[in-house]
Amino acid sequence: MNLKISNNLEELDNLALFLEKFGEKYDISPGVIFEINLSLDELVTNTINYGFNDDNDHVISLDMILEANKIVIELIDDGVMFDPFSKPDPDLTLAVEEKPIGGLGIYFVKQKMDEWSYERTENLNIVKLGKNIN
Repeated sequence: MNLKISNNLEELDNLALFLEKFGEKYDISPGVIFEINLSLDELVTNTINYGFNDDNDHVISLDMILEANKIVIELIDDGVMFDPFSKPDPDLTLAVEEKPIGGLGIYFVKQKMDEWSYERTENLNIVKLGKNIN
């Protein structure tokens, strides 16, 4: 299934609805869909808030397929080059006042998804995710 949304935070509702329909179509548990929704919400929100150097409309494309026991997701945008997985995971042992701002959302994505990768191809950011659904 494919969804195209604009770089507008109001589109997050359409993303959630798309995921709900995907879950219903393939009989995926609501818990798995919830984890995917939280992860994609984080990634798409970051893209919308920080990924574009202009005020123009941009398209963010989401492709999802079910392969055997795994959901494969591809998120594509034409924003500035940014690998969300390149930073080291935050040190969760630090006291709250010692923790740097940011990074927890991507850490969360890495905890909830079973596979993740980033590539830059033809001026496009391509984030690939995999979620096992035993």
